[in-house]
Amino acid sequence: MIGALMPLAILDSTNTLLRERRERARALGNDLVSQGVFSLHCSCGNCGEDPLTAAFPDLATQDAAALVAFATAQCASDARRRCQACGKAAPLDGLRLHLWSQQRNGDGVFELANGISRWLFCADAAAPQVLAAGDALITTVLCDQLLRAGSFLNGLEGREEDALALWRRAAALMPQAPMPSIALGRAALLAGDEAAALEHLRNAAACSDGHAPACRQLGALLGELALRHRDGELLNRALDWLDQALDLEPGHPATSFALGRIFVSSGNMQDALDHLAVAATHAPLADEAEHMRGVALLQLGRADEAHQVFERLALRHPQDADALRMRAWTRAKSGDKAGAVQELDAMLATNPEDEETRNFRDLLSDDEG
Repeated sequence: MIGALMPLAILDSTNTLLRERRERARALGNDLVSQGVFSLHCSCGNCGEDPLTAAFPDLATQDAAALVAFATAQCASDARRRCQACGKAAPLDGLRLHLWSQQRNGDGVFELANGISRWLFCADAAAPQVLAAGDALITTVLCDQLLRAGSFLNGLEGREEDALALWRRAAALMPQAPMPSIALGRAALLAGDEAAALEHLRNAAACSDGHAPACRQLGALLGELALRHRDGELLNRALDWLDQALDLEPGHPATSFALGRIFVSSGNMQDALDHLAVAATHAPLADEAEHMRGVALLQLGRADEAHQVFERLALRHPQDADALRMRAWTRAKSGDKAGAVQELDAMLATNPEDEETRNFRDLLSDDEG
């Protein structure tokens, strides 16, 4: 039933909670859990909200009816929440459940108050849109919820099978959506089951056209498989998907990073440079993109520029042995072998068991000989 829910705070595009959730969703991506906000009234005179951040039980995301049942159980007639003003248990007026949809870049919201329920969807810079309970958008929101919850569980030790179960449910909920198949393909690839990974990625490829995140992730995963096996045909397919992602979202740092990584790994250093420069502007990717950019510059014979890259990385991360070794190596390639040997000797004095650094030092010694 759709109706006005007077006990709940007005939800519009300027709502503080909604704005904060959007900022968190962009910052945390698929690791963001769901949020429930209870509306209550207390004998002390406080009428407010009690926010509870928690992942919903996975059964609540099977379909719209399952989520309604879950919410209804939370708002039973005797349900109470702690009053933020006095700390006493206060009766509930209603509940608002937020489910961020990455595919639609907005919040799917389920509201329940006084026995009346309704679905809303809040996209950026738009007033909330009231939805019918069977609206296809709700299914998309629930699918995203399963993907997100699966990503969260997959990061916890021993919960990988639980994550797979959620991703399989997402695939069953939306068989024509690419992201569940991509999640399953990535998991299979990490588990070493390349045949299963390819099958999932084929399923994703059948429905990824025009979907930038799917094109980007599909291209990156196919690229990883192609580089493992030096498969030129698979590599071309990966590049086609990444090119489509870049057409859909020009200048996207994650797409540029995937392209740069493929070009460096396949020996195409010149083409890698521009893409890695874009990726290096995005903080989560910056260090790895800069490292690969330094490698590409070195392979192109631009040792002085490569040394500058690794100098910056070493200053940012003075405990990063890889950056320190590459700084020394590019220093040697720039003509200062004595200074490079001194750097590596200093690293070995601190950690004599560092075989990688010793290998670098031996290579420079051989070069000198």
